[in-house]
Amino acid sequence: MTVINGGIRSIEGKTLTFENGLRQDFDVIVFATGYKSSVCNWLKNYEYVMRDDGFPKNPMPDHWKGEKNIYCAGFSRKGIAGAAQDAMSVAQDIKSILETARY
Repeated sequence: MTVINGGIRSIEGKTLTFENGLRQDFDVIVFATGYKSSVCNWLKNYEYVMRDDGFPKNPMPDHWKGEKNIYCAGFSRKGIAGAAQDAMSVAQDIKSILETARY
């Protein structure tokens, strides 16, 4: 896992370009937005997964997955246990996609 602090200039496919010019490919990108959702302020095309109020577009229990394999975790309003369940659902979905892609 790579953790980079600093601004992201752009995302093209799997490649992130950072404000300092560094370019790196990632299989998974996790945005941690904090307690209050501000995702609509900085995520272009957020409507694939979020409503205008910053919460998931899909109702529970499938709130964690949006269109084009965009995921969100921690929006179940069930505390850390809900965030953990979301993370497990996302991980299982990614695993299924990767297993399918291998064949």
